[in-house]
Amino acid sequence: MTFGWRFGDEKPFDWAEVFVGGGAKRYRSPFEHRDRTSLEAGIAATFRAEKGASTRIGYRFGALLNRPDGEYLLLDEDKYDVDFNGDGDLVDDNVGVVQDVDYSRFDHEFEVRWRWAGKRPVGGGVDLGLRVRQWTSGERFDRRHEDRLDLRLRLGFHVAVRLWETGALELGARGELETRTRGGGAVDNGTELDHAAGLAFVRLAVRF
Repeated sequence: MTFGWRFGDEKPFDWAEVFVGGGAKRYRSPFEHRDRTSLEAGIAATFRAEKGASTRIGYRFGALLNRPDGEYLLLDEDKYDVDFNGDGDLVDDNVGVVQDVDYSRFDHEFEVRWRWAGKRPVGGGVDLGLRVRQWTSGERFDRRHEDRLDLRLRLGFHVAVRLWETGALELGARGELETRTRGGGAVDNGTELDHAAGLAFVRLAVRF
């Protein structure tokens, strides 16, 4: 659900919105342990400036809640100092065991969008976004989620050249970088690059 307000010329911004939402996802057997409830809320405002420029600033908070439950995992004995298969040593890798895992997490997303479109036939924009995802699992054997923090940075820009009244040629690029950090309390702790991607584009935009 989104609530928005449009303001007159006397205000430093011409649009503001607040949104809230939620939902639930249920899995069939044998994956009931992944059932989750989600909640989200956010706020955004668009500020206008002279010469057709505007800036949008936004923030969104999201929470995904999950009840810890057993899941089949492959674990290394020497990393946990536990004899999972009961053979009297701590040297076996990828031992199959059932242990509690927790998919719960909190998301914080920030965005800044700048747009410029004056009377001249050239305009453009820049998009910047940051997502901070914090997994809250405290389960000792939850290798994927325990003490984990993900950071995703997005950056994009485009230039638009108006060819006629309702059409423009746009050129631009966008990229994304995500890192994954596991704290000192987690197995395999440290920071690693999760993924990086980039895209350049040329497109013809027509408004009807």
